[in-house]
Amino acid sequence: MRHSPVEDEVSSGLLPRQPAGWSHSHALHALAHGLLSAASALGRGLESACLPGLNDYDFFGNKSVLASQMNACISDAEKNTGLAIRALDEGDIPTLAEALMAWAHEPGELPWLRPGVGLAAERVLRACRGGQLGCAWRSGDEGRGSPHCLLGAQGAVQDNDLTTLRKAAVALRQQGGVASKHGLAAQRPTFTFRRSVAVYPEEMMFFVVRCERQVTNSTRCGSACVIRQEQCLAMAKATLLWFFGYRKCESCEEYSTSGWFDADDVWYCEECQMNCVLDLFSDEPVPAESWLRCGIRRVRELPALATSQLLVCTCELVKVSGHAGLFGGRLMLAGTGMALGSLWSHLQGLS
Repeated sequence: MRHSPVEDEVSSGLLPRQPAGWSHSHALHALAHGLLSAASALGRGLESACLPGLNDYDFFGNKSVLASQMNACISDAEKNTGLAIRALDEGDIPTLAEALMAWAHEPGELPWLRPGVGLAAERVLRACRGGQLGCAWRSGDEGRGSPHCLLGAQGAVQDNDLTTLRKAAVALRQQGGVASKHGLAAQRPTFTFRRSVAVYPEEMMFFVVRCERQVTNSTRCGSACVIRQEQCLAMAKATLLWFFGYRKCESCEEYSTSGWFDADDVWYCEECQMNCVLDLFSDEPVPAESWLRCGIRRVRELPALATSQLLVCTCELVKVSGHAGLFGGRLMLAGTGMALGSLWSHLQGLS
């Protein structure tokens, strides 16, 4: 079983403890069941997000569990090695565990691997007795990787056991094993979330899905719904990236969690910031400019240089004219005052 993602809060009494037998495998299955039930209640369907970096999740309903109970039979004539490799290719965990448990009790190659594989296979079969309810798969460009968060009808399975089974099947393939041609009565998932799941066992988990629109008779209404859905999806993606600390760099226009804001509150990623600093303090010499390029550049700068010099001369001329006008005004006022003073003195002498 997995531990609580908030052990500090639980130990201090702020949050209640997880119920007995509850795990992240149960929580992931509950999220998938809630999404499918809500979409069915609204008369809509779900589509996988198919985003790079996210994982797959196979959801098994009650019908698939019953079918696996009725059809889970394997021919004894098939070789266990081939069955294990075939089960790994098809993603059939119960058949993989059953084939590897039989292989572990047989003498042969890889004796150091058989005891641990047998114990892991036994625990997986005990949890998956009656079928599996859900399983997540790490996905990449080369297809599905290792399984995790497997929930069987009898309880959750440890990820370490699933990793042990997968490594054993890969080792058998590398030893020259060939997948069996026998068709397996594998349990088929009710719905597969392709590249739509992210699981952080000690932090969080979430699904990213697309909700299909309802079929309408009006084409205009349908187009509006499509546009609204695309806008909502873009807003949801931006909000989700912002929530997890991703910011869009104004230089390279890529999302990243490493970076900082500049003096103008513009966010740049760490790579762009470092490139700017390296360019600023680069010791590489600046290549010398040829005389031809220098002459062409000077000729191109002549109109701008002449215009700027003309503006400077005009400003200086206006400034000199202003000073001359101010001095002439002061001189005229001073002469007028002296003339009036002399006239007043003359008038007083006559009287």
